[in-house]
Amino acid sequence: MINVWRGRCTAVKLWKAGFAVICPHLNSFAITISGVDEDEIVSKDLEIINRCDFVVLLKGYEKSEGAKIELNYCRRVFKRVYRTINGVIVCEKES
Repeated sequence: MINVWRGRCTAVKLWKAGFAVICPHLNSFAITISGVDEDEIVSKDLEIINRCDFVVLLKGYEKSEGAKIELNYCRRVFKRVYRTINGVIVCEKES
């Protein structure tokens, strides 16, 4: 549950910095408790990632099977990946 809170807090910081944000932690948490199949959740999550400009990995992502799947997908499709929001705010705002 701490990862859901971290995801929410990071999403809020990015939102306040002017980004439109999708937080998979909150999206998949709500859907998982509704009984939707995990494979379907991952498939739809990757569709969402495909439409994003970049992905931010959070502390502890190595322990999450879902985050590892997302990272591998990002590598395959050459999606930008950040491990801190500081880099996002600086790099993206300067572009």
